Parts: sequence; structure tokens; C-alpha cells
Amino acid sequence: METRSCKKCKKTIPETTRIDAVYCSAKCGWSYRNEKKRQYLAEKKKIHQPFTENIRIINDLFRRGITSVSHGTLKEIGFNTDLYTRLGRTDPINHTTEFIFDDFSLTLHNTKIYNIKKLR
Repeated sequence: METRSCKKCKKTIPETTRIDAVYCSAKCGWSYRNEKKRQYLAEKKKIHQPFTENIRIINDLFRRGITSVSHGTLKEIGFNTDLYTRLGRTDPINHTTEFIFDDFSLTLHNTKIYNIKKLR
């Protein structure tokens, strides 16, 4: 019979375990799966964090009663204008584009000014 190695610690898996065992113990199994989950969540957070920051900035502006803001000001306060949840309406005649962020939309006018609107 061929020697099997534990996926986590690389030790030999005892022959007394199930034929399809990939870990030498339950502890190694839990440890391996938890490590994989932590890695997955860390990657997910890296992707999700910039969106969360954009939404926080929009919420903050809206709470303060600011419904119109320049592109430059948004950039200065840390807003990433390249990230949005989805693209809304685009009007080539009036030169407007709508970007959707969860409960808010930003309508860009002539690539300079954004209007903030609460959707729900």
C-alpha cells in the first residue's frame, strides 16, 4: 500500500484511518480548513474594503447635507471613482452618467460634478 501524507502537517497518515483520509487527525483537518477560510476571507476583505470605503464616504456626505460634490473633492477625501456597484443610466446628450452604490447614486455631469441621491 502506498504511503499517504497529511495535507496539513505532511506526516504519514496511519494505515488504520479510512482509505480516503487526507489528514492524520481531526485537529489537522480543522486547522487546514480554518487556515483556508482565513485566507479566503482576507482576500475577500481586500476586494470588498474599497467599496465599503466609497459607500461610507457617500453616506457621510449625504448625512452632512452635501448633495453635490466635485470630482477633485471626492478624490481628495479618498473616494475611488473607478469602483461602483453597478452602472446606471448614461445620457450622452446631457453628458451624464449614473453610478450606483447600494442605497445611493452618483450622477456625473460633464466629468466634473457628482450629484448624490438616496435611492431607498
